[in-house]
Amino acid sequence: FSNISCAWTRTGAVAPPFFAFMAQTDEAQRLRWLRQSWRPKLRLSPESAELIAAKAAEVHKQALLQESTQLHEMQVTLETGYQELNQQRRSMDSLRQGVERQQKSLEVIQAENARLKGEVLELRQKCQVQVAQNATLSQGIAQRRQARADGNTQ
Repeated sequence: FSNISCAWTRTGAVAPPFFAFMAQTDEAQRLRWLRQSWRPKLRLSPESAELIAAKAAEVHKQALLQESTQLHEMQVTLETGYQELNQQRRSMDSLRQGVERQQKSLEVIQAENARLKGEVLELRQKCQVQVAQNATLSQGIAQRRQARADGNTQ
């Protein structure tokens, strides 16, 4: 291409703009530009343009319909997800409340258990004291009987 550009300038003619462009760009871009410039121009009849416009409108309408369907599906999925999330939150909250009630009930039971253990210890001590007193009284009675029996036999 640089040869063509030089030929044009040697003859004194002004280099066309695409030759100036090609002299500054790499080979791949030059080939692309040439293919683009030699591509035939598309000329449509009014009927063809109307058909293309109608087809484009139909394609656009179908794309909008498809997008609105997808949007609706996404909204339904989102709503379902929020419903499930709220249901899980309610479930977790009721479970938490149940655990709190059971914990309070356990605390009451433990307090009652501690109180009853105290009463049992107190009763056990009273019983031991009573048993000791009974043993002492029993020994005293036995000694008196013995003494009385000894006194009756003399």
